[in-house]
Amino acid sequence: MKRAISEGWIKVVKLDEDSLRFVENLLRIEKIGLGEAQAIALALKMQAPLITDDKVVHRFASMYRVETLWTTTLILNSVNTRLLGKEEGKQVLRELIRTGCRLKTEVYDALLRRIDEL
Repeated sequence: MKRAISEGWIKVVKLDEDSLRFVENLLRIEKIGLGEAQAIALALKMQAPLITDDKVVHRFASMYRVETLWTTTLILNSVNTRLLGKEEGKQVLRELIRTGCRLKTEVYDALLRRIDEL
């Protein structure tokens, strides 16, 4: 993570007062964690998609009209736009599985086929 920040492809930002109030309200009315609430607030503020594999976060973000992307969608988009090669995309997918991301076998196989089709 430190390397990603120092290389500039992850940017650390602080939430402004309006976003912090949004987080406080979200925590009061929804059953969601602080980090998830902050991520939704930041995506909303920046008008940027939120990358999450959490169904609950996806649902709450959608309620506030925040676009969400599954990590697997991000991988497919990266291969499609040539940010990643096909083999790199497959390797990232394997790494996700290795580090604990759970996918049904048929979903995993479909993702591999889709990468090959791009």
